[in-house]
Amino acid sequence: MSLPRRWHHTVAALAVTLLLASCDGLVFPAQFTLGDQVISIGTVTGFGSVFVNGVEYAVDDTTEIIISGNTFDGSDERALLGLGMVVRVEGRVNPDRETGSANRIVFDSSLRGPVGVVDLADDRFTLLGIEVNVLATAQFVGNNGVNVVTDLASLQTGDNVEVSGFRGSNGDFFATRVVASGDWPLGGVVAVEDIIATVSGNTLTLESGLEVDLSATAPDFAPAVGQRVEVAGTYDGTRLNATEAELFDGLIDGEDGTRAELEGVITSSLGNLLQVNGYTVRTTTATVVNGGLQVGRRVEAEGVLEDGVLVAESVIRQSVTAFLLQGEVLFVNPVAGTFELFGQEIAVTAETIIENKASFFDDLQEGDRVVVLAATGADNLIATEAAVTLSATDRITGPVAEIAGFFLEVGDILIDVTAVPDVLVGLEVGDQVDLVGSWDSVLRVFTATAEVGGA
Repeated sequence: MSLPRRWHHTVAALAVTLLLASCDGLVFPAQFTLGDQVISIGTVTGFGSVFVNGVEYAVDDTTEIIISGNTFDGSDERALLGLGMVVRVEGRVNPDRETGSANRIVFDSSLRGPVGVVDLADDRFTLLGIEVNVLATAQFVGNNGVNVVTDLASLQTGDNVEVSGFRGSNGDFFATRVVASGDWPLGGVVAVEDIIATVSGNTLTLESGLEVDLSATAPDFAPAVGQRVEVAGTYDGTRLNATEAELFDGLIDGEDGTRAELEGVITSSLGNLLQVNGYTVRTTTATVVNGGLQVGRRVEAEGVLEDGVLVAESVIRQSVTAFLLQGEVLFVNPVAGTFELFGQEIAVTAETIIENKASFFDDLQEGDRVVVLAATGADNLIATEAAVTLSATDRITGPVAEIAGFFLEVGDILIDVTAVPDVLVGLEVGDQVDLVGSWDSVLRVFTATAEVGGA
């Protein structure tokens, strides 16, 4: 979302914290035993060691941390790792399903290069033609050589960034972390991951439209239309001149029988085979499915490896118990310390994080647009953070309290999902939804028009 730069970092950090607090950890089967080896691919959501996919992995100086091919020890993981990084953790998980130890943590950015078009209204930007959707909890860090980059609004065309996140289902990408740097010239090293659209001699055109020249590299595969490739090299403003090119085969590197957990977006579904963040997942008649297997849905899959394929024991729609509301203020009650969004009363307390809190209610007016992170209170929602936003998108994220036909209730908000019926597939009370749409102040109904990131 497009927060003023002074807000984005704290709001995103809190959203990650609330997500972490709601995770139940890995759903291991009954035969799970002490210290089973595990490979976990997911987002770093906290520290105090390292939290990935709801598990706190202990990190010490024997832990090997590999960042963009460079190896370090784990004596100072906070200096090496950051919130929002999508990493691969190799280690062991304890029977409590909440703690474990990491032998190795591997990170490499998924995209690297100059920013193209920045679209604040739809919370996205392009990078070498690839559409990058900015998730609500995305972390922005670094600087563009002139200004500190703390949110989407502070990115500019031409800024050089590294992006971590998940592949989408339409050739797009969902960013969990964006790192800006003013140190790379336009002709510096860039990296992309995309699907080949055409092949002509040593020249590839990717689905994003980016042209890639392979003349200076010798890939160990025969490029073909439909392959997903990872390419790095120099960018001259027109084409990527590759120095490295690898085929992404969709397999998880690990021994057969190793437990594995994978977080990501379902990018394809054919029979009992899924692609989650580009990796192959196979379901069976015994697989526990919660929330449906629709393409575009964000899930966590876990099971065991077989020939690099994750044979799933469960595929669970990701959910959090926190609320995220973005829209127009309908009513302000400075005396009670409350305001309304979508008919939902939101209370501001002494613990709510707001810049210039003393004057917040003096400045807040009906019609202002705000973004709020909140938790359930006794009679309303309690704001944990709040900020004014420039985004024109109306958005509701939160757990479902009631389902009745094509209507949902999230908090005290009635939501009509007639236009997005796939949201209902496998949906149960308590599951999380993340919807954009519009609010009808007369009918007091939020009409959903799209599901965000298949959340």
